[in-house]
Amino acid sequence: TTLGGMQISHCERYDSAGICTDVSERDGISVLADAARGFFEPRRNYGLTDRRGEKRALRNDGTYHAQTTPLLLWLDGFSRLDQRFEHVPAAKSQWLAARSALVDALLKVDGGGDKPRFALAAIDVAMPMLLKLTREQVTAHCPNRTDGERCAWAEQELTRDVSDWLGGASTRHIFDTLDALAADEASRRELGKLLSYLFERDTDELTPSSITAAVIDLMQVLEDEESLHPMLNLAAHALAGDDKLPFDRALAPSLLELLARFFDAPDKTGCTSIDPHHVFAFALARAVTPARPRERAPLEVMLDTMYRVNRVNPRERGVYSPADFASLGHEMSTLMLDEASGLEQVYAIVRQATETNP
Repeated sequence: TTLGGMQISHCERYDSAGICTDVSERDGISVLADAARGFFEPRRNYGLTDRRGEKRALRNDGTYHAQTTPLLLWLDGFSRLDQRFEHVPAAKSQWLAARSALVDALLKVDGGGDKPRFALAAIDVAMPMLLKLTREQVTAHCPNRTDGERCAWAEQELTRDVSDWLGGASTRHIFDTLDALAADEASRRELGKLLSYLFERDTDELTPSSITAAVIDLMQVLEDEESLHPMLNLAAHALAGDDKLPFDRALAPSLLELLARFFDAPDKTGCTSIDPHHVFAFALARAVTPARPRERAPLEVMLDTMYRVNRVNPRERGVYSPADFASLGHEMSTLMLDEASGLEQVYAIVRQATETNP
């Protein structure tokens, strides 16, 4: 019902400059069906290859499909995962159970009849946006695809970018972290409790949690390209640095290195941790724990206080105005950059306290 009521613009024809000259409206079911055909049908994926450059796809009986498809590549990936786990029965059992639980959690449907809905409310909002984003990206990079031309962007650039990411350091670190969590039952249980708490529904009204609602609001903000572009540029500099700042000195890697030193445990060769007795972790746990049921945690009180005192007029209540955001941004900038009273001074103190020869 929800998909049938959606109306999505679809370009039927383009001129020589790649500008759309004929637009039609399609309902969500038609768009989803068209996407499914592109996922399944070989004729829509002419020239698609796997990462080894092979266009064919192996069947279970040993014969080959002449042209692979996204579905066949996806199934082949899962098949190879299962093959890798054949030599480690315990790991394979964990993998299959986790995969089943993940699918059940993401695709569970509540209700029935005329009003079914996904248990994870964010999917109802995210699915149309992802379809729209995908169609816009394909249209922008391959404007003549309706004329039968092959999409070089999808075949080469996108495939190369995905391959580079999968083979890069970030992916390796992610899997190293997952392996560490799989080996540490206590951490795995605590992480599960945290995620359950953040995303569970209100048991009285079956409404999405505040975290889920915030994620949905964030997805809607993604449509505001004018405001999003400078934020993405800022995030890119924080994650990767620039020509003047090497990667290992960028904000994100430096922050992760600092956190690693905070939480690092002492070893036999000596202690490299800033906080070997885990005082910081102890204090942080107390900061996010309410003293009594239904009361706010100390950290919430601190953040609310900061939110109020950094307004143009701290006595005001209600929604932040543009001037309030400017005031908050100025204070945050001062905290980050002021060498006399900001974080630079904190860094200097920590450096002197932890260096062997300060």
